[in-house]
Amino acid sequence: MGYDDSWSHMDGGWMVAGGLIWIALLVLIVVGILVAVRAWVPRAAPPYSPRAPDPLDALDERLARGAIDVDEYDRVRERLVRGR
Repeated sequence: MGYDDSWSHMDGGWMVAGGLIWIALLVLIVVGILVAVRAWVPRAAPPYSPRAPDPLDALDERLARGAIDVDEYDRVRERLVRGR
């Protein structure tokens, strides 16, 4: 009786599958580490963008600086309030 070689054709297939499983496992570990690092490392704050100044506030500042007189202030303020 000779050596039964019926399973020998599977050896190469299992080696390839085992190699692919190891590669997939390593990829999952690396992705897991990257996700964990991103979760723990503080992100930079978004750039500060000041809100647009309110036109009435700007008008008040102009009056306070003396850039306009009270008559001009009242006229522009009335126009701004009516426009809202």
